[in-house]
Amino acid sequence: MNVHVLFNSTSPGNGTYPPEDPNTPLLTNFNVLLASVSLLLNAILSLSLNLRLSTPLLVAALRCFVQLSLLGVILKTVFTSQNPWTVSAMGGALVILGAWEATWNRSKRRFEGMFWSTLLSMGLTCVICASLASRWAMGSTPWWSPERFIPVLGMSLGNAIAGISVGVGYVLNVLGTAEREKVELSLAFGATRWEATRPLLREAIRLATLPSITQMSVMGLISIPGTMTGTILGGADVDQAVKYQLVLIFVISGCTGVATVMAVWACLAVVVDERHRVRPERIYGKAKNGESLWSKWRKSRAAKKAAREEAMNGSGPENTEREPLLSRVN
Repeated sequence: MNVHVLFNSTSPGNGTYPPEDPNTPLLTNFNVLLASVSLLLNAILSLSLNLRLSTPLLVAALRCFVQLSLLGVILKTVFTSQNPWTVSAMGGALVILGAWEATWNRSKRRFEGMFWSTLLSMGLTCVICASLASRWAMGSTPWWSPERFIPVLGMSLGNAIAGISVGVGYVLNVLGTAEREKVELSLAFGATRWEATRPLLREAIRLATLPSITQMSVMGLISIPGTMTGTILGGADVDQAVKYQLVLIFVISGCTGVATVMAVWACLAVVVDERHRVRPERIYGKAKNGESLWSKWRKSRAAKKAAREEAMNGSGPENTEREPLLSRVN
């Protein structure tokens, strides 16, 4: 089976879109317009129930059309060029946009340095997994072949964003509210920060990986995967489409789990410092009273700077040694 047919891309140097298959109908914008009529049902339902979702629905549909159209133009250029530097630039842009999405759009709460830790965890895991999958699982030569590397990287990033948002969000919701009392109690009795936060780490990873497990359990029995459906509609062989879908879902699930572990670990390392203290002031987000995120970030930086100055002067809490609660009582 030709991989160019599988991913509906071009063969090197010929610049033909879509693959030349007489049994595959050519779709136009009119076909897309006809399919978008189904969105009117949701808009009508929103208006009738006063859900106030009509405008967000239309905006999201318009953004989807524009973004996918631009992506198609960019991917066509990347696939045609067959240049490793172009592929690297495309992959780097996807990783940066994915980290930005996970940090600023998906998360209601954030911690200091969340963007960079998310960028590092997603970049390392997704790029490595996509490279290994392209070279060894799919037999692509070279391994950076854009017809395989870019789609696998994009799907891996999409699932990693969801996993990191769920895992980090759970940790921040616990440590940023009164629910952190259990962690503080464990720390007061002499537990290290990793011993006290181990239940949080386990639960965060469980919540983040549960959707992937559920997806794999119902795949092929209740639902037909989107990748498999697209490849079959594009004229690919069914058996090969099944094998490629299995490769993708296994790689994506593993990548999501590793990226979530790295992101949650970085979150715990920041929010619970090296002196084994919970630092809720390092968690910030949009305040209920309308305070902007920028203002919260500036206040957080100012408080951190003041704490450092106090520590340097010998009057701050940084020079106070932590001792177990039981020893203080005795």
